[in-house]
Amino acid sequence: MIKNEILLTSGLQQLKGLHWQAENEQATVVLVHGFGEHITRYEHVARKFTEKRLSVIGVDLIGHGHSTGKRGHVNSIDDFFACIEAMVNHVQAKTKPLVLYGHSMGGNLVLNYQIRHPQSPFCCVLATSPWLQLAMQPSPAQLFLAKTMNKIFPSLQQTGDLDITQISSVEAVQKDYASDPLNHNKISVRLFNEIYRHGLQALDKAAEIAVPVLVAHGEADGITSAAASKEFAAHCPKATLKLWPGLRHETHNEHNKDEVLDFYTDWIIGEMG
Repeated sequence: MIKNEILLTSGLQQLKGLHWQAENEQATVVLVHGFGEHITRYEHVARKFTEKRLSVIGVDLIGHGHSTGKRGHVNSIDDFFACIEAMVNHVQAKTKPLVLYGHSMGGNLVLNYQIRHPQSPFCCVLATSPWLQLAMQPSPAQLFLAKTMNKIFPSLQQTGDLDITQISSVEAVQKDYASDPLNHNKISVRLFNEIYRHGLQALDKAAEIAVPVLVAHGEADGITSAAASKEFAAHCPKATLKLWPGLRHETHNEHNKDEVLDFYTDWIIGEMG
């Protein structure tokens, strides 16, 4: 495996990321991380994938990690889609096929990207613990306030109420997340509204995705809704649903992470034929 740091541009923003290149690669996985984190947290994921000859490219999304942009804010979900397109442009001429993989908020983004771009170059899509709905749904009053503020002060930020123990049952993962200076829990009204609205849109338009999709979720996830993942998979014609009993939000960081990642890589390879 060869790991290269990359610097891409998306509009006026600079995206810093990593490209893990496998020997004799058979595909490249475009990886989209979740809210408040950054791509370096997926180092062990990339190493596991490259062992299966799957190269991985990922960037810190706008407003995250080492990339530019106001922390936890975008003007539109299109800004995140542009991050995906920047990665595709970086690798598309070098390798085929391409696989799209997103976790949590990234899971929302990859599903909606495929809905928006049915002719995309991706042969299959993997969404783990996708933020289609939150495990604890906002109240009608909270949603009304969010929609109102989205119109008059979209960049207004709040501090997210993240229970770090819900990330993983592994205490070392919890401690590493809490002490990582690149992680943040700031979320703007606009970003919340964009992800919330597109989560509902993905559920409504699941049948429009024509490529194979793996939707995976830990049944003990207290952050994003496993029930919403089941609903999506039930309406997506080429979806495979994988529920992990007892696992929390970051299935790739749980006690059986090797089993989890083997399942993900084997599914990708199987779908590539």
